[in-house]
Formats: sequence, C-alpha cells, structure tokens
Amino acid sequence: MRLGSLRGQRGQSVVELALVLPILLLLLLGMVDFGRLGAAYLSLQHAAREGVRLGITGATDGEIVERIQESAAAVDARQLTISIAPPEAERFPGAELTIELGYPFRPVTPFIENVMGSEATLRVRLVSRVE
Repeated sequence: MRLGSLRGQRGQSVVELALVLPILLLLLLGMVDFGRLGAAYLSLQHAAREGVRLGITGATDGEIVERIQESAAAVDARQLTISIAPPEAERFPGAELTIELGYPFRPVTPFIENVMGSEATLRVRLVSRVE
C-alpha cells in the first residue's frame, strides 16, 4: 500500500462523522423528549387517580388538590391546572366526580419543537362515582 493513498483517506472519517453526528444527536434528544413526555403523562394519570380516590370518599377540594400535587412527582406541581367538578356541596353518593389536570410540556429538541410547537398541554380527565 502506498503512503499517498492513506493520507487521502484520513479526512474521510471526519467528514463522515460530521455528516452523521447531527442526525444521531437529534435522534437521541428526540428519545429523551418522548421519555419526558411519557413520564409526565403517567405522573398526571397517577395524580388524577389519587385525587379521585380521595374525592369519592368525601374529602374537600383543598385536600384533593393537596393530594394531587403530592402525587405528581415527575412534573412541577406549581404548573398544574386542576379542575374539580361538581362543587363540594353537590357531591352526593352516586354522583360523578370529575378531575381534570393540565400541564404545559416544553420539548428540548428543536425538531420536535417545530413539529408540535414550543409548548403542548398534556391533559388527563378522570371520572368516578362518589361513594
């Protein structure tokens, strides 16, 4: 093998890396974003379930909100929007208790941000009968 032919191929690896690396990083960040999205959604579902369990046993709205905020571990509880219906005075056995949670999700991957917007709102709604 001639020395001149090896010198011409040394830069080829750097060029290939420069072409492939941005795509790999984008895929990696996309997987991280979808993982964050899944964790946030599961956390909202868990928090809504905990709030409904407490609410159907006769708890006040304040107690329900506190339980929901404690149970939402993977999200910032201060950014949660919590809606509880019907009001406490209208809850009687057999009536439906509805809890809706909303949470703003911001992706970190620029490509995903272009596709779904700079912020998406995750929503969870759970309905159960009062005991």
